[in-house]
Amino acid sequence: MKLRISIASTVVLLKIIAAQAQQGIFEYLKTKKEDSVYYKYYRTAIKDPYQWLEKDKTKAVQDWVSDQNDFTRSYIDSIPLRETLKNKLLNLWDYEKQTIPLKHGAYTYFFKNKGLEDYYVWYRYKNNKEDAEVFLDPNTFSADKTTSLQKTAFSKSDKYLVYAISEKGSDWRKLIIMDVASKTNVNDTIANVKFSRIAWKGDHGFYYSKYDQIDEKPFQKVYYHKVGTKQLQDQLVFGKKYKEKYEYVKAEVTNNEKYLILYAGNELLIRDLTKEKAKFKTLIECRGDTEVVYDTGNILYLKTNIDSDYGKLIKIDINKPQYECWVDVIPDIGVEIEHISTVGGFFFVKYITESSATVVQYDYNGQSIRKVKLPGKGSVNGFSSMINDKETYYRYHDYIHPPRLVGLNVKTGALRTYQKAEIDFNPDHFITKLVYYKSKDSTLIPMRISHKKDLKLTGKNPTILHAYGGFDISKTPKFSIGMALWLQLGGVYAVSNIRGGGEYGS
Repeated sequence: MKLRISIASTVVLLKIIAAQAQQGIFEYLKTKKEDSVYYKYYRTAIKDPYQWLEKDKTKAVQDWVSDQNDFTRSYIDSIPLRETLKNKLLNLWDYEKQTIPLKHGAYTYFFKNKGLEDYYVWYRYKNNKEDAEVFLDPNTFSADKTTSLQKTAFSKSDKYLVYAISEKGSDWRKLIIMDVASKTNVNDTIANVKFSRIAWKGDHGFYYSKYDQIDEKPFQKVYYHKVGTKQLQDQLVFGKKYKEKYEYVKAEVTNNEKYLILYAGNELLIRDLTKEKAKFKTLIECRGDTEVVYDTGNILYLKTNIDSDYGKLIKIDINKPQYECWVDVIPDIGVEIEHISTVGGFFFVKYITESSATVVQYDYNGQSIRKVKLPGKGSVNGFSSMINDKETYYRYHDYIHPPRLVGLNVKTGALRTYQKAEIDFNPDHFITKLVYYKSKDSTLIPMRISHKKDLKLTGKNPTILHAYGGFDISKTPKFSIGMALWLQLGGVYAVSNIRGGGEYGS
């Protein structure tokens, strides 16, 4: 029997809660103010009465948090339809979910959640998916399920895997090394790592970034760790002398393993690993965001926004890195480039336009091969198989279409469905439309609105409006179980790409 909740019930519920709030049944807890706390910025004094709440380890703050949680729980538990909604959500959520498969050595790896597992389980298979075995199960990391799997990186020949774990939601990580063949951990763990990449050099060791102190936010250093040795023996590679612009440093080894690349602030540094005493030299100075996409010999292909509003792909010769020697491979076409990947001898460029994704396939000379066929206007990720693979995969979804995994033949462009979410939600009953409205200065802002096809929009429909404008991030359409239920109940879901989305440039 399917659970059905009318929109009329939802409206009644909202009115009840509003009436209760007006009558003062749910009166907010009082929070202490300290009127004596001031900060002076130039000639202006700023009061900060809640500064005491930033000392999160004191008993006063711990008690405040506990009281807030108790108050919130009493309010939530009093909502009449809460259990009904919870059961409906669980019913929708209970479907098999998978991630894009990736080949490493003799195995193909993918993550899968059978329905309501706390964490996705990592599987692998040699011949076909039906023979898949559990490779790594984060649900077993801790009894209270507060330890999660984060970043992972295979060594060059896939002999070893480094995987990072987070304990109790912390940003600080532990790096654990696993022998891939036996699925056993090497007695070798790196502690107190934060905001770091993992860059393998062969199967012998890897580079990582680390802060000297845990309690503060000093500058990062880059270390090299050799498998089988203690962390105290790790070699300091970069960071003996600091500059403020090197607060964050990310390490990367090129495909041919000849060069170590460092992203230090907005600078791109390089070191020749074939020369024992080679020093780092600056390839690109602090002028914009640049990242290495691919390398061949001494040629680096770089995604950059230097002299580009929307991004472009260039190539430079390491031996002649001067600006006047740069060559545009894929020029700025006036559409935001979000990501570039390399598969099977081709570049796959993800563009963002009208707050949705488009993917175009290019050869290494920048010649357009094809526009990849996507199911609609939504979010897509993937195109990250090994460089020599003949097939790659992408994951597509939008506000009314659950995720699906699609295989793409990079030579012919032929598509095949690899996995489709089986969920009790029919996209045919819903619609998403793109509208524009004017901001205060008359700039047009895009907004997507989703609802049932037969719903009359009266201006009084229960609506969730979502907006985000930080960090130059564009909000592309994504499927959400919570919003799927909201739409089924007759609600309206609107997502506004307020100022800050990158697809329209500065």
